[in-house]
Amino acid sequence: MRRFYNRTAFPCIQLLALFLISMQAFKLHAQPACCCGAPREMNFPGLDFELPPDPPIGGFINYPTGSSLGAWTITSGTVDHVDAQHYFCSSCGNPNGPSKFIDLFGSPSGGGSQEGSMRYPLTGLTPGNLYTIEFYYAKFNLPGRYSANLKVANGAWLNVNWVAGNPGDVLWLKASYSFTAQATSTTMEFTDTGGIIGYGAIGVLIDDIKIFECPTDHEAPQVLLPPDNVDVDCDADVPPVPNLIISDNCDLNPATVFKEIKEVTDPCTKKITRSWNITDACGNTTRVEQLISISDKSAPEFTS
Repeated sequence: MRRFYNRTAFPCIQLLALFLISMQAFKLHAQPACCCGAPREMNFPGLDFELPPDPPIGGFINYPTGSSLGAWTITSGTVDHVDAQHYFCSSCGNPNGPSKFIDLFGSPSGGGSQEGSMRYPLTGLTPGNLYTIEFYYAKFNLPGRYSANLKVANGAWLNVNWVAGNPGDVLWLKASYSFTAQATSTTMEFTDTGGIIGYGAIGVLIDDIKIFECPTDHEAPQVLLPPDNVDVDCDADVPPVPNLIISDNCDLNPATVFKEIKEVTDPCTKKITRSWNITDACGNTTRVEQLISISDKSAPEFTS
């Protein structure tokens, strides 16, 4: 049977959840992606779980291993497709508004130990591009903290774990993870990995998944009119350091590191090497050099 409880019996737990919310907000965001242009949301249907057949009002539909919900396939344990706010108000804390969601419940309570897991096919990817998976998560409205896992390409491209300590009737949190595509298609899989502190058979709740494509910048900065090499007679004739005109397809202000090295062979023969290493926000680098040869080859002249 499914678990039931009186959700008004745990006010302290809900206050604790609010504290965990503030802690988790710093842990579940990927590093900023290196994009060339604005990320584009991919069109993958069924990631918001507004799918038929509709769960009964105030209830859920339990999907066992091997069954399908839209393009999703249940790969282990069981997964619940749950009615919006009516089932213990478990979706009431979602900032996007109460809606149908998934409970990675696992095996039926009273028996097995398999945790709930579900897989989705990702197609139309561009190898080398960055993709970000965003989703909202919570836990069922009982005390404790519960963990879950997200894998892309069976963990080869992305393999992350997180902990849900926030009950769904209080507030859902947003997570964000990124991966680099290595092929045009793969799979995404969510798995409930069990309780850390609390009841054993509790599911992590998932809703409102979105996937964004970020075209990666592979183009190095360009220098317009790079400085020419120069031969001069004296130190006084050395030209000043030029101001380079730099352009980049994505970064408006690439970082520039300038160095100048002077080598002296003898008092009349010297060489100055000027170098600029120009790096954009995605790590693409261009190196520019200017060589200045100083060699006194002119004999003295009478001025009068």
